[in-house]
Amino acid sequence: GAVTALPATAQAVSPQTLIDALEQAIEAVRDLVAEVDAAWQDVQARREQAIAQADALAVELPRHRGLASARADLAALASLVADDPLGAGDVLERAEAAIAQASGALDAAAALRETFTGARRMLDDIDAEVSAGRQALDRSRSDVRSPRGLLEPVDPDVVSGERGLRPWLSRLERRADEGDAATAREGLDRWREVATQTLAVARLVAEANRGPSRRRQELYGLFRAALVKAGAAGRAEDPLLTQMADDVRRAFVAPCDLAAAEDRVEGYLAELRRPSTPGGAAPAWQKEIA
Repeated sequence: GAVTALPATAQAVSPQTLIDALEQAIEAVRDLVAEVDAAWQDVQARREQAIAQADALAVELPRHRGLASARADLAALASLVADDPLGAGDVLERAEAAIAQASGALDAAAALRETFTGARRMLDDIDAEVSAGRQALDRSRSDVRSPRGLLEPVDPDVVSGERGLRPWLSRLERRADEGDAATAREGLDRWREVATQTLAVARLVAEANRGPSRRRQELYGLFRAALVKAGAAGRAEDPLLTQMADDVRRAFVAPCDLAAAEDRVEGYLAELRRPSTPGGAAPAWQKEIA
């Protein structure tokens, strides 16, 4: 039969060769341990710094989504660093990038903060004018009979309703706090346009609704000034002027007939301008109104 060849005899290895190989293996392990330790130290230091930055930013940006995710990653790193310090670097880099983005968002939010403050002041002005328009409407209806030129007050829902200016502004502030400053800024421009129009309408309504009551006050002020003038002219006891003054006062009893009150004030002023005539007859306007 065929003769099977025997394997070559293994080369002998000296003890020194084994020692050298072992030392090389130990050195490689030492290098790996040192690399892992350096990575662990680096990740730990960066993690602590990132946590401090994230905590400080969270005070200013409590609703920032990216920052919340970064803080969750940093919390998870506590165990990940121990299990896989090299792999933890990727998670840490992601958290650091999110923190850097949040820091930029904080700068943008700070720039918007003054704008939002001005917007809230405008809301207060709108609220005040809407309230003034409603109060002026009630007063004019109370002071004057069948007042003209009144306007319906602005609906409060325009400001505080679900789709009103105030909730809209709150949503924009929340977008800014979440880190979406560009969207917040764009929405704020549109918000300001609508708010400016609303304020202009509210002021117009308030001014129109003050008209009848204000005219009544102006006429009565004119009448009081005429009384002072009559006294200075020595006609305070003039029977005709006294009777006319009583008629004027009755005309101002609320709700007053504004047209009649104006006619009587004008009649009193006309009579005051005439020279005093003892026992003078009542003027025609008094007979017609009486």
